[in-house]
Amino acid sequence: MSMKPAYPLPGPSRRKLKVSSYPQVTQLNVNNVFVGKNISGVDKNAPRKPLTAFMLFMKARRSSSEYVASLPFKERNRLLGAEWSELPKDEKQAYCSKAAEEREKYKVLLAEYKSTDAYKAWLASSDNHVKKSKGKRGLARESEPNPYESNFKVSIFTGDFLQYNRLREVVLRQLKKQVRIILLLLFRYITVMECITNLYRYDTKITLD
Repeated sequence: MSMKPAYPLPGPSRRKLKVSSYPQVTQLNVNNVFVGKNISGVDKNAPRKPLTAFMLFMKARRSSSEYVASLPFKERNRLLGAEWSELPKDEKQAYCSKAAEEREKYKVLLAEYKSTDAYKAWLASSDNHVKKSKGKRGLARESEPNPYESNFKVSIFTGDFLQYNRLREVVLRQLKKQVRIILLLLFRYITVMECITNLYRYDTKITLD
């Protein structure tokens, strides 16, 4: 008896659009999903955030092995992730201790930086940027023409706006594909569990008879 999946598998991926000219959209290396990213609120003068224990391990392995450093991003992360999981506890603890020290140093540096004039200037400029953005959005909403008053005339969108919309559609399509895959896996899991349950009931019935 053949079981057809409740949801079809995703088809071949379509041509990816270029996102280099759109700073508000970034491409993740995981699952190749486009997501929105706000990069306007980054303080370049602030202390750099500390690395985690695993990131310190990755950095050490890349610097000590030319082979590891030459691997593509996904293969390198997969290899180092396996090595990290098999790393002895004493060696892993060394990286964890170093990461804890870096976090403490970061807290001290961040507290000192927040008392500087550079941080206060960045904070003021950031607040002004937010207020200006909200003001522009409010003025844009107030200045939007009423379609009924303009004889149903629709303004022509720019090419950048249409390209951005296409990118957002790519995001939705890829997310839908991931949801379909998850649902298919759940369907298969439920089917297997039902078969196991039926076999168990059959064996129990035979044993009792």
